[in-house]
Amino acid sequence: MPTLILIDIQKEYTTPGRPFYINGIQDSLANAKKLLGFCRVQPNWSIAHVQHFRQENDAVIFNRNMSEFSGFVEGFEPREGEYHFEKSIYSCYCNPDFAEFMEKRKHEPTYIIGYGTTKCVLSTVIDGFHRGHRSLVVVSDATAAKAELAHDFTEQALHKAMLATIESSYAKIQTISEIIKSDF
Repeated sequence: MPTLILIDIQKEYTTPGRPFYINGIQDSLANAKKLLGFCRVQPNWSIAHVQHFRQENDAVIFNRNMSEFSGFVEGFEPREGEYHFEKSIYSCYCNPDFAEFMEKRKHEPTYIIGYGTTKCVLSTVIDGFHRGHRSLVVVSDATAAKAELAHDFTEQALHKAMLATIESSYAKIQTISEIIKSDF
């Protein structure tokens, strides 16, 4: 049974002016919404939403008390029958329930979408690889990176570099059109 993992599709990334706003996020967000819609009507797909919250009560970002920014982007809220996990550090595996959920799907195709490719997606994929998950797929056009460090890298360049790193060692890379055209 295939699984779709949505990592941190939260308003912190989509709200202009927020510290983690990703310039040009609209295309990846539209692709993520399209893939989520596709998966929701497929029989036997598992869908898991992961939401990031900082542990510090006074955190400026990903603060559970600032729901207007830490909440899910509209249309990406978990529905009945879908899974919801919370995390406080980059890898989704920091949540023991998520780790157990993934262990049961260790040999099933698992598609990962969300933000950001340089931290949470990358950390989750590497963590999954080290736990023996060899069926992970990062959906390149339904993910994006935040260039919070000003070292002359664009967000697109960082995203491309992270995808190359992921593909070279840890997981497959596919586009949304490759997934939708696949036979399940």
